[in-house]
Amino acid sequence: MNEEALKDTPFERLIVDIVESDRSPEEKKELLAEFHDFDLSQALPLLDPAHRKKFYALLDGPTLADVFEHLDPADAVIHIKELPLPEAAKLLNGMEGDDLVDLIQAFENRDERVGFLAMLSLEKRNSIKAMIDYDDDLVGSIMNNVFISIPPTHTVKQAIKTLVDTAEKTEFINNLYVVENGVLVGVLSLKEVISAGNKQETPIRDLMSVNLVTVRPTTRKEEAVSIFRDYDFMLLPVVDGEGRMLGIISFDDMIEAQAAASDEDYAKFAAVADVDVDDDKETLVASFKKRMPWLAILLVFDVLTSSIVAGFGGIIAAIPTLALFMPLILSMCGNTGTQSLGVIIRLFAENRLDTKKAVLIHLYHEFLTGLVNGLILGVLVFGLVLGLQALNGAAVSATLPFAAVVAVAITIALMVSTVAGAAVPLLCKLFKVDPAVASGPFITTINDILSLLIYFGLASMLLGSLM
Repeated sequence: MNEEALKDTPFERLIVDIVESDRSPEEKKELLAEFHDFDLSQALPLLDPAHRKKFYALLDGPTLADVFEHLDPADAVIHIKELPLPEAAKLLNGMEGDDLVDLIQAFENRDERVGFLAMLSLEKRNSIKAMIDYDDDLVGSIMNNVFISIPPTHTVKQAIKTLVDTAEKTEFINNLYVVENGVLVGVLSLKEVISAGNKQETPIRDLMSVNLVTVRPTTRKEEAVSIFRDYDFMLLPVVDGEGRMLGIISFDDMIEAQAAASDEDYAKFAAVADVDVDDDKETLVASFKKRMPWLAILLVFDVLTSSIVAGFGGIIAAIPTLALFMPLILSMCGNTGTQSLGVIIRLFAENRLDTKKAVLIHLYHEFLTGLVNGLILGVLVFGLVLGLQALNGAAVSATLPFAAVVAVAITIALMVSTVAGAAVPLLCKLFKVDPAVASGPFITTINDILSLLIYFGLASMLLGSLM
């Protein structure tokens, strides 16, 4: 393969070619060492079982553990079963705590999960036990309990030695955490340690920062994301109620967690929560069981919507033109409600609605937004109705009341729908229900009901005398 072709070839394809080539194992190891762990992980599914076995043998233990950390947990479960038990045990014990927890939890078979847990050393098993017990939306579930700690009595020279001795075994060396009797008392960045290299005998307590920003294992991930954003940190220490150091969380892990949460919220928006959008092997029965309950609930609301239309059958029969603009009202109100829902779910994710004042300000902002949009669109619709009726030969004087009803209805309905799009998820949160459950289909259906009541209610009151 020429040099130009090599540049255009994906790294994972190059890795596959190396593994499947006739080169000696030593040459293959040397070539594979040039690739990033992520690229190695991407090549793994492209290899057939026989070549995957060779691939495992070409990587040393730490590298193979890093490769598995980059895999999707479900894929990692499949591939770890291909390893001999001693190699699988070595790999599991070499993985970082948070990635190991994800892998263990991905085992669907309980007996297999217990069997692989038994392969862990006692120390490793105890270190991840707490993480397994925490809910997925809490910081404790992604906490890494491997970090560099030093006592405050250490000198800069001793701190540098500790850093050098433990760097290879630690994923993050950005910060050194100063711990006394298990309690976090200070933190020192790698840059500060290196900068103090000419002060070899200076005690760490004289250099460390004591203004600590920490989180608890029970802190919600959304709150941790806000702290990362506010302080521009890459790592945050996790402590218990008494300040004892439990572990650390990284910004990278939080980004991954937030991305996963966003995927889940998008699924809930479409009323397909719990459906794995990446799983193309899901059975028809499983898909049916996950989606049918949501569709049944929406059916009840839709029957109510149809009943409202039927209840106003009299005025629709007297003024058939009312039905002409019903889709316009429903579409505009559904759209504005979904927009409002999307905004507030994003604010929830960023933890920006954590006070009563912030909630009231947002609701007031949504009210004004709905009012302004409603007034502008109401004027446009007023002119549109007059124009369409004129094209049909209707007199302007006869069309004015009807155009006014449509314009006022869309103004009020847009204002109400915009506020409803924000209020419904707020009520869900108040009653301890996931706000994302107030998904697009639900908001749209609720706004259909409200907008129809407003539209036909105004028509009955204002145009009834003309019937």
